[in-house]
Amino acid sequence: MDTGIDEDVIQLLRSEVFSSSMSTRDTRPKNKCHGTIVARVIRQIAPWSNIINLKVADDNQEIRTKSILKALDYAYTNGIKIVNISLGKRGPCSNTCIVCSIINQMYDEGFAIVVAIGNFGREGQGIISCLATAEKAFAVGAVNPSKHLADYSSTAPPAYRKPNILAPGTVMVDGKSQVDGTSFAAPFVTGVVAALSNDFNIQYILNTIERTARSIGLPYNQQGHGLIHIEDLLGVIEDEKNATESQR
Repeated sequence: MDTGIDEDVIQLLRSEVFSSSMSTRDTRPKNKCHGTIVARVIRQIAPWSNIINLKVADDNQEIRTKSILKALDYAYTNGIKIVNISLGKRGPCSNTCIVCSIINQMYDEGFAIVVAIGNFGREGQGIISCLATAEKAFAVGAVNPSKHLADYSSTAPPAYRKPNILAPGTVMVDGKSQVDGTSFAAPFVTGVVAALSNDFNIQYILNTIERTARSIGLPYNQQGHGLIHIEDLLGVIEDEKNATESQR
């Protein structure tokens, strides 16, 4: 769910793309950058995944709540179990808004809703994206290339159990320029979930991502469970799979 993607770019990377617009008749974005980069990150982690392009930005790049609701309904109705949301309005909200309520409901029914926590870190502590506030949204903050908390990555109010995890937030575009943001950390996690989802329960994957994350020495409202660690994640999953099979 994003501003739309340049389907030609993603198809060149050998991923199938299915598109639907929640805001305009055109599924292709006027600004091709943001959503396309998000999709490329997912594809790099999960190269054989199918990309469902749910465009929620209008021609002025505005994102309205009704478009987000339509996209979530589309995902729910069509059984799209893994949803990446690299957008959101300034929050936090109270976890009782209609979008947060639907995110929580979808999680309870087996969906993974991975949400960028927001890029308000330079404005001070306690400002996170509304959608990341949802209790059962899997909120993702960002680290910089040095694996320190990125200065732009939003930190939650101390009472909030957010973010859930940190992931790399820096992406090289065409090997020439660099873009940064929690928008690009979230699809890293989404890609991991997608890569494992054919073999494992989605909630189990999310839980194991948290269990195997490595602390970077910050309070929970800044780092969550810590930085995602792929090697440890795969090791624990393999060990637990072998233990289960040996008990049969």
